[in-house]
Amino acid sequence: MRDLSYCFDRTYHLALHTLVPQSKLREILSVPEWTEYLSWAEVFEENDALPKERRIDLLGTPCALSLPLKLARPVMAYQVNGSWLFPAYDMALILGYASPSVIGSQCPHKELWQIQVNRRRLPNGMISHQVLNKNFIPLQDVLDLARRSSIPEKAEISEYLKSLKAPERFVENTEEGEKNT
Repeated sequence: MRDLSYCFDRTYHLALHTLVPQSKLREILSVPEWTEYLSWAEVFEENDALPKERRIDLLGTPCALSLPLKLARPVMAYQVNGSWLFPAYDMALILGYASPSVIGSQCPHKELWQIQVNRRRLPNGMISHQVLNKNFIPLQDVLDLARRSSIPEKAEISEYLKSLKAPERFVENTEEGEKNT
C-alpha cells in the first residue's frame, strides 16, 4: 500500500511539475500541498539535470537556415563548440534522397543528440513537449551528401553551406530574432 501511495504522489507531483507553471501552482495549492510539491520539485529538477548533457537545444546555439531552394523550409541547425550540426533526416529530405531515414548510416560522423520539440497545445493553453533522439551530422557530412545528391541546386547548396564556416554570415539566430549580415 505504501508503494502505491508513493507512486500516486510521484505521478501527481510530476504532472503538476510538467503541466502547470510554478506561478500558477502557488495560487492553486494550499500551504501544506505547496510544501509537499516543493520537496518533490527538487527531486524532479535533479532528475531533469541528468539527460541535459546531450540536449542539443540546451548546449548548442540554434540557427534557422534558409537554404537557397524554392520549396525548402528553414532548417534548424545548431552550433556546438564552434562546429555546425544539422538534422540528418531534414537535410536528406531537402537534398532529395529517396529514403532519408537511412541517411544517418551513410554519414561517418553522425552524432545522436536529444532535442525537445513541441508536441501539441493543451486545452489549458500550455504546450506539451517531448524529448526525442535525433541524428545530427556535421557540416562536412552535409557537404558530402550535397555532392552526391541528384537535385540540380546541389552546387548552390554546397556554396551556401561552405559560407557557414564563418558563422555570422547568412544566419538568423532564433533566440535574438535578428538577422546577422
